[in-house]
Parts: sequence; C-alpha cells; structure tokens
Amino acid sequence: MPTRGLILSLENTLRDLKLSFRTFARNPGFTVGVIMTRALGIGVNTGVFTLVDTLLYRPVPVPDPHQIVSLGSVFRGRENSNNQGFSFPVYLTIREASHIFSGLIAQSLFSVHLSADGFTERLDGEIVSANYTEVLGIEPGIGRGFLPEEGNAPGQHAVAMINDRLWRERFHGSREIVGKTVRVNGHPFTLVGVMPAHFKGIFGGQDVWVPMMMQPQVLPPNRIDNVDYSWLRVIGRLKPEINLESAQSSLAAVVSQLELEDSGWKNQVLRLAPGHRGTRGEDAQSEIRSFWIILVAIMGSVLFIACTNVASLLLSHARGRRLEMAIRLASGATRRSLVRYLLTETTVLFLAGGAAAVLVAPWFMAMTGVLSLPRHLTRLMDGTNLGMLLPDSRTLLFTLFLSATTAIIFGLAPAAQASRIDLFSELRTTEPVGRFRSGRWRHGLVTLQVALSLTMLVVAGLFLRSLANRLALDPDFDPANVVTLSVDVAKQGYNETKGVLFLRQLLRRAETAPGVNSVSLAQFVPADSSGVRTSIRKDEDEVVMANVNSICPGYFETVRLPLIRSRDFQWTDDHDARPVTIVSQTLAERFWPDANPIGKQVSHGSNKWMVIGVAGEVHFRMPSENVSPHVYFPILQGYVGNFTLMARTQPGQITATMASMRQAVRELDADLPTFGPQSLSATIAARIAEWRLLNLLLGSFGLLALILACVGLYGVLSHSVARRTREIAVRLAMGARHYDTVWLILRRALVVVAIGLSVGAGLALAGIRILRNVVAELEPSGPVVFLVPALVIVVASLLACWIPAYRITRLEPMEALRHE
Repeated sequence: MPTRGLILSLENTLRDLKLSFRTFARNPGFTVGVIMTRALGIGVNTGVFTLVDTLLYRPVPVPDPHQIVSLGSVFRGRENSNNQGFSFPVYLTIREASHIFSGLIAQSLFSVHLSADGFTERLDGEIVSANYTEVLGIEPGIGRGFLPEEGNAPGQHAVAMINDRLWRERFHGSREIVGKTVRVNGHPFTLVGVMPAHFKGIFGGQDVWVPMMMQPQVLPPNRIDNVDYSWLRVIGRLKPEINLESAQSSLAAVVSQLELEDSGWKNQVLRLAPGHRGTRGEDAQSEIRSFWIILVAIMGSVLFIACTNVASLLLSHARGRRLEMAIRLASGATRRSLVRYLLTETTVLFLAGGAAAVLVAPWFMAMTGVLSLPRHLTRLMDGTNLGMLLPDSRTLLFTLFLSATTAIIFGLAPAAQASRIDLFSELRTTEPVGRFRSGRWRHGLVTLQVALSLTMLVVAGLFLRSLANRLALDPDFDPANVVTLSVDVAKQGYNETKGVLFLRQLLRRAETAPGVNSVSLAQFVPADSSGVRTSIRKDEDEVVMANVNSICPGYFETVRLPLIRSRDFQWTDDHDARPVTIVSQTLAERFWPDANPIGKQVSHGSNKWMVIGVAGEVHFRMPSENVSPHVYFPILQGYVGNFTLMARTQPGQITATMASMRQAVRELDADLPTFGPQSLSATIAARIAEWRLLNLLLGSFGLLALILACVGLYGVLSHSVARRTREIAVRLAMGARHYDTVWLILRRALVVVAIGLSVGAGLALAGIRILRNVVAELEPSGPVVFLVPALVIVVASLLACWIPAYRITRLEPMEALRHE
C-alpha cells in the first residue's frame, strides 16, 4: 500500500511537471520575466556569498582539514583578547611537552626579494619549521619538501620552495627548477620543490617558503634563540582520536611545563581554535567586519524585493487563469491538487532562476568587486580574481537552498489565492468574489518593494555622501604630482652605513631627473595607513599615542605640509648630534598649550628628543575620527631599512619621473626591487578602496532594487489597467478626456507609492541608526539624502505606470471593447 501511494504521488508530480512546462511554453514572456528576476535577486546573493565564503569559510586545501588547529596564548582574565605569538624556544617546549598533536608547525610571514636570471621582484614569503609539508600532508608538485635535518642547524641549509604560480610565470614551468640557485633577500638559496597548484599557504597568497633555521639570513636579526621575542604563529594537527575539547583540557600540563622554564607563564593560558581555515577567517573578519553586516542586510533586501516582485507576477498571472482553475475544479480537481500544481510551477520557475543565478553571480562580481577590491583582501583570497570565482559545492547548495526556500515562502500565498475560486461566478465570467483581496495582496507587495528600494537608496546615498566628504577634506598637504617609489634595502642585507650611503646617492640622482622640483625620503608617506603608532611621553603622567615617521630634509617641502615653527631637519642631524624631533601641531597643543614647544623635550624609547619644529597636521582621516598626532625623526637618527622616495614633479611628467627614479635605483643596485603605489594620490586611493568598493556594491544593489520595484509596479499596473479596459472604453466613449483617464490610473499608483515611501522612510531612519553603530564614519543624514531617492522612485514609478495607461487610452472605444 505505501508503495502504491508513492507511485501515485510520483505520477501526479510528473503530470504536474508536464502541465507546468506546457504553461511556460504558452507564456514565454511571463516565464522569462520570472526567471530573470529570480536570477538577479539570487545571483547577487550568490556572488557575495561566494566572496565571503572564499574569504572566511573555505577550508585550507590539505588532507583532513578539520584536524588542523591554531594555538595561541592569552593572559588570564583577558580571554577575549587577541592571541599572543610565541618565541621559537617556547614553540620547541610546547612541541616536546604536548602529546595531543601528530605534528606542530611554527611559521611567520615576511617580505621576499627573489633574484633569479638577472631579475629581482618583491614577493610574499613564509618562514616555517622543517615539518611544514609533513604535518599539513602536502605532496609537492615537483621536487621535495623540507627535510628534518634542515630544521636543526641555523644557517646550514639554504633551501626554499615556491608556489605553482611563480614556477609557471617566472620560471616558465621548467621541471629543471629543482636545484636552481636563486637569491632570497640577498642570500643564495637552492630551490628544492614546488608546492601543488591548489595550495597557496595557510594564510593565502604566499610565494616562497624557507626553513626556520634560515631566519637570521632572510629576516635579521637572529630571533631563533631569543626566548623573549614572540614572533611565531603555531599551527597543529590533532591526532585522529582527539577532539578540540579534550585537546584544550590537555594544555594545562603544557602550561605547567612552560612555568618551570619561565615564571611569566603563571599569568598565561594556552587556547586552541579551529584552524582548518588557517587565519584567513580571523584576519578577514577584522578587515570587513564593519561591511559584513551591511552586505547581509543588503543581500536580504534585494532578495526580498526580487521575491515580492515574482510573487506579484504570480498573483497577476494566476488571476488571469481563473477560468482555467474553475474548469479544473468543475472537472473534479480538489483545491489541494490545484495548490500542489501551482506550487510545482512556482518551484520549477524558482529553481530555473537559481540555475541562472549561478551564471549571473560571476558576472556580477566581475562587474563590481573586481574593479576595486583592496589588495589585502585579494591576498586573503589566495590572489584569486573576483571575476574568476566559480561556484563550488557550497555555493551550489546555498543557491539551491535559497531557491527552494523562497519558492515555498513566496509561492504558497499566490498558489492559495489562485485556488480560492468562486466556481459559479467564474463560469458565468463575472468578477470573482476574491477580486479585492487579490488586488490588496499585489499592492501590498509593491508597497514593500518601494519601501525597501527607498531604504537601500537612502543608505547608498548616505555612503556616497560620506565618501564625497571624505575626498573633499583638506588634508593640509598636496598629493598632486608627487611620485613615490618604495625600496627595502634591509632585505638586501644592507647595514646602516651602506643603507645611508645608498639613500643619499639615490636622492642626488633623483634631484637631477627631468621635471623634478624637490625630492625627499620617508619611512611612510602622508595618509599611509601602515604607519607605526607608538607612545610619546612628555613626562610619566602625560603619554600620547602618535604616528611616528623617519624622514630626511626636504620632506615638508615635497609634500607641501606646512612647517609652522622653527626649522626643518638638516643632514647634520645624525648620530653625532643631539636627538631632535618635529611634532605636529596637535601634539604641541596637547603637551604645551600655553608655551612655545621649541626647545622642549619628549621621550620616545630610551631617548629624550628635543623639539626643533612644529608641523601642520595630516588631516586626511575619516570624518568621525580624531586627528592623530604625528612625530617626525631625522632619518639619520632613526634609520630604517625600508623607505619611500618621493619627488614632486611638474604636471604631466609623472610617468617620465617614475621611469627616471626606477632607473636611478637600478643603476645603484640592479638586484633591488621597487614596489608600492606610483603616486601619493594612489596611496590616498588605496586608503579609501574599501569605501569605494562598498559604495559600488551599494549603488549597484540600490539600482537593481529600483529596477525590480519599477518592474513589479509596471506588472501590477499593467494587469490592473487591462482589467479595467471595459471601464476605460466606456469613459472614453462618453467623452472623457485622455488626460483625465490617465490621471485616474496614475492616482491609484501614486497612493501605493506614497504608502511605500512613508514606510521606507521609517525603515531608512531605523537602518541609519543601526549602521552608525557598525560604521562610525557615516555622515549625519539630512533631508537631501531622503528627498533625492524619493524623487527618483516617484519619477521611475510614474514612468512605469504611465506606459500601460497611455497604451490603453490610445485605443478607440470600440476597439477597446472588442479587445476586452
């Protein structure tokens, strides 16, 4: 008996599917409209889901990734704080004392200057313990991984591995790469293997791997024996029989062992976290946490608008099939079977829309995010181009879930409404009893579409206004026509004496380049978000966190940052002279509000620095941020091995000046790579890249929401006007003016739009208040932010309503009656 029921159910389903496809073939316009609307609504959700899944949740491509865990340490009572790093001796102790891991890896990121075949480039590298490939279970694509003996003696095994991309692009995929000698940060290394194509590092985007024992050569000074230098992250693979909870409880014994070697561990605890996503989830979450909530809300709004649009189309379509439904009921069909049949139609349409969404998603991502995704996010994505993100099983399941769920939620009401038939009235071709209720459903859905569209356009306008104000801020320096070029001589093994000689020679060569007005060097350029913040003390009670920068004479002239008091640095401000500094106006007013700061002293590190000048403030910041104080040190007293050459050039000479600067570097050291933005304006653009991306997404979503709302309004009004064809024909026959007839139709639409705008204004106000708790940089909202989107919606809605109204009123009365 159950088998018979199952067979009968399958037969009914197949019959409903066959009838559904016949219906779709008879109504190609309706079918294509529903599928495309669904494709747009689900497609943008699938695209953003693919991006976030790639950034946060896609596991590291290693065998049994669920066994990978990350190990961190925190101080007792501060369990919610970020993990602390480990020194190499502590890592060795944990590895020997713990028995819950089948292997434990230590690693740290570093910048690589890779020289081979007469060409040097800057890459991302990783210093790893020698058991790296063994613990992760990685089989090199070519060659071998690191051997155990390569993790024993410091400086004895100069070997390296590279990723598959670098092997194919830089070394042309030659299998003779194994045994080739290259230079890593100025030291000769032998390439022993190539990572498999699917693996790009636990952190994503790594190009070169070197064993831990080579750290003093590639990242001096020597940190291997320093127990106080916490610079390593530790990743482990749990034994198969041990889960995360039991492993965490076993770490107490490891802490006890650490306490025997260092009493400071009495105040610390070890904690484990799932590491099957490496640290991509943690890093990316800190980068996009402000935008993630916004994107979720936007995705949901677009999907809801698309679904309500489709529900409106389904109601209108079902309304036109009332005679068909009545005949089915008269022929013996039950209301339950009608609902099942209509739900089958809806599910097929929604699933077809979901399949189309899989094709729309990569296109959408390529047209939006790929244009301006910040580099730190592309590195977290393993360097994958957004336009090349293809759906995997997780994306397909997400799309299927959305399609099926929304089909049931938004298809049930139209199906139930369409099956509620007054058989006697329908067969007499009179107006059905449920006429008003059906219209009320459709107009209610359009009202929601208009409300959500206004909300999204208001939010998009608010972000656009904030970005415009952000760009309009006077930064107190002039980034125009300033060319920048960054180098890192420390990676080439330069000591301070050789590095100072190099930078002075570079400055002299850059000064003679055609079109150059002034040149300078600095550790960081203005508005560089990677600048170092540290504590500056007036005395023990007054401490300020400030941005510090090492600069050379001519910096303020080159960037046109005003020097308010006293003098600039001179080349005589070196190690033999008294330590001096220049502070920003904000810091001077904070420490000496009623006194002249010149000649005063501040403490930084173990030295006391005399203030010789006061500079203007770099006001380039988010509107709600406080001005950050700046402190400048002469580069000869605060030497750093990485710096940026800046040249103010004449308009139109940026490209030529850049070529001259690169040539100057090559003449001094052909193996020294250059990197960084090519202009100071590009640095500023990089700082607001995330805002540009968010504005682009918001604008795209807002435009899509407006289009969907107008399409929904057009569909409802077209159906409404078609139903009133007889009434309109009678009015025209009795002498009514076309203008009055059109206005009669538009008036009803304007009521729906007005209600939607009122609801949308309330939603927008609530949304803005919530957003300010997430993104503090938003500008205060004003009436323009509401009036402009509302006007756009009204104009677009009137246009969508006027087209069907105008088409009907152009008919002759007798022709309209025959049409009806």
